[in-house]
Amino acid sequence: MKVCIYLLLFLDYFRYIYGEDVAISGSGNIDVAEPKIYFDNNSTFQGDYEVEKHHNRKLQKRSSSKIVKFGAFGDTPHGDRERKHFPQRLQQIEARLDFLVHLGDIYERQKNCDTSRFDEAAKALKYYSRVPTFVIPGEADWYNCHDQETAWDDWSEKFLNFTNNWNHRFKVRHQEGRPENFAFNHNGVLFVSFHIISASVRDWKPWKKQVKDNVLWLHHEVVNNAFSDDVAAIVLMAHAKPHIRRYRLFHESLIQVTSHIEKPFLYLHTDEHEFQYEREFLVKNMLRVSVGHGGDENAMEITVEPSAEFPFLSNGNQFTNK
Repeated sequence: MKVCIYLLLFLDYFRYIYGEDVAISGSGNIDVAEPKIYFDNNSTFQGDYEVEKHHNRKLQKRSSSKIVKFGAFGDTPHGDRERKHFPQRLQQIEARLDFLVHLGDIYERQKNCDTSRFDEAAKALKYYSRVPTFVIPGEADWYNCHDQETAWDDWSEKFLNFTNNWNHRFKVRHQEGRPENFAFNHNGVLFVSFHIISASVRDWKPWKKQVKDNVLWLHHEVVNNAFSDDVAAIVLMAHAKPHIRRYRLFHESLIQVTSHIEKPFLYLHTDEHEFQYEREFLVKNMLRVSVGHGGDENAMEITVEPSAEFPFLSNGNQFTNK
């Protein structure tokens, strides 16, 4: 019964996303166009949407997993003071971390976006960060700009595949058509990023396309990988938490997917501009964490102990089961 209900939920979401492109074949299978995913080496992988096969496998926790440590920050460098001290803050990040992620809004909130600041930030990150660094877009980086197309092109030129500036062993996957969304597995933890921003909608057509792409990426990466015995915890990363109205489809899909996977989830973002953590999504195994404003404090160091009951720690302090 649980399997049937879950399949019906997925079918409802696929119908919502694809409309007439979704059908049920005579054999009872869901027919839907499969997206391609490309890796950093430009090879491609054809997506797999056979959801039912995952429910025939028992979820198992890894008996032993290595500890993962990474840094997260965002909303910086803003203003002359932060730009001046940005290199120093990067130098203070421990080289023992596995990687660093900037959660978006390199720009401060303004309409006339000076794209030269992307150059400054990119050079500082490449020169001073001692660990591979991922960059996720925020609304101030492109969406709030008068010329959104130019701002997005500039951001993409500087920060897509940004980790290629370091020698690393991460096998990073990117969503075709939305390559800013990436995913990789590392020491028993699945990391997945999403292009989710906090802004007033200017044009609903491209906005809905962005929401649908994020839902597609959620289903592909989480459903296809989280059931693996090699994955003990999942970290989802975005600039913003999904607004219940502007990202309703993603918000509902997130709850449906995570509530059926009995593994711990961390949803990490930065748009609140202050440190927060809570189980806001009403899912017992999902923890939402907002990192503080990057210009006021150093990057948050997050430790993931996949085999622990509460696997997520911040700067050595455990996130309790609120």
